[in-house]
Amino acid sequence: MLGFSTIAVFGPTIKKMKAMGKFAKQMLVACPALTGSFLRLNLGKACVQKGGKAFGGMLLWVVLLGMFWNLGFIFLVEPESVEDWSI
Repeated sequence: MLGFSTIAVFGPTIKKMKAMGKFAKQMLVACPALTGSFLRLNLGKACVQKGGKAFGGMLLWVVLLGMFWNLGFIFLVEPESVEDWSI
């Protein structure tokens, strides 16, 4: 589901990205779907081995770490350099 939503969000904007090659655009669309499908198998196996409660808590910590990583990235990157990333 996450892979499809990523494609739905990136779909209209990818056509406007002239600086990216065809392969880079394809990887931008395909990577979220592929990583989601590969992770689903491993996460399901880990949930069976460790139990749902322990595994759910571990996933919450992973999400929190990702959120703090993004928050740190927002405050550490200079705004002038972010403007260069526009389409």
